[in-house]
Amino acid sequence: MTTAAVNGATAPEAALTRAGVEAARAQISQQPAAAVPQYATGFEGAAAAPFPAEAAAVLAAPVDEREVEIRSDGIVYLPGVAYRRILTRAFGAGAWALLPRGPSRERDGLVIYHGALFVLGRFVSEAVGECQTRNGMSYASSLEGARTDALTRCCKDLGVATELWDPAWREQWLAKYATKEWRDGKNGERGKWHWSLKAARGDIGARNVGGHDAPKAEAATETAASVAAAGAGPAETKVANHDTGVAPSDGEIMELQRAAVALGWKAPQAKKWLAKHFGVDSANALTKRQAGDALELLKAAAVDDMDATYGQVFDRLVAEGRVRR
Repeated sequence: MTTAAVNGATAPEAALTRAGVEAARAQISQQPAAAVPQYATGFEGAAAAPFPAEAAAVLAAPVDEREVEIRSDGIVYLPGVAYRRILTRAFGAGAWALLPRGPSRERDGLVIYHGALFVLGRFVSEAVGECQTRNGMSYASSLEGARTDALTRCCKDLGVATELWDPAWREQWLAKYATKEWRDGKNGERGKWHWSLKAARGDIGARNVGGHDAPKAEAATETAASVAAAGAGPAETKVANHDTGVAPSDGEIMELQRAAVALGWKAPQAKKWLAKHFGVDSANALTKRQAGDALELLKAAAVDDMDATYGQVFDRLVAEGRVRR
């Protein structure tokens, strides 16, 4: 496998080998600390040469339709972890980075991140990502969302998941995997269509998002065993197939823990609640989607009219097969 040399070197066919990586590391280590900018600058190595054919094949591989998610407004997307795993499969761990062009900014609850994608020391693309802070999200979670948005935009220049911007492909995917229902507005607001995934679209749990032919996660098997041992009925224990099994970030785990502490919960009470409704005994065993559902429930329990608000959120999540009674 060959590629252009790192750090903008002029050799068009430098070998992508351990020796090449060691040479790049040595070159960086010899730079004085003052020469390293606080934020990424420049466009070194941009369009110097094509990346190896093997890497290009990984980047241009067709999207697995079962990995695609959909927002309630009908916008389809790949989870951020899928883009990260695709880049790692194509170039190797540590061979790519999304670096900030400047400090992140927050304006009216909107977190903005300007990032540049570098691969093998070469500039590839840059984009501005954004994330709206909502439902009590912490700044850390919002910033992570903005970084992921920027990375997603940069990956378009590498040909990753370009189907998602193809109207014909999106229409085909929506017809096959999604459904919509009309929901009337509240408090005089106009109603709108609400999109969601169909109940079944294959055994997605057997696939590793962004990495094909991956084995099932042991955590998912243990969770299923815990649910079965509890003797709950199938209608209550079914986990929706579109939960990708992605683990939550450390920031999301901390936010969940803070919400439980705010309710005055001790560790035994929290473990009992998680086991009953999610089939796990700790927040670290939750998937990213489960962590979001758990946080939504805990925040509903914190409002003044707790019984009504918590009950509404809980009944909705049960009906969607996301939590157990």
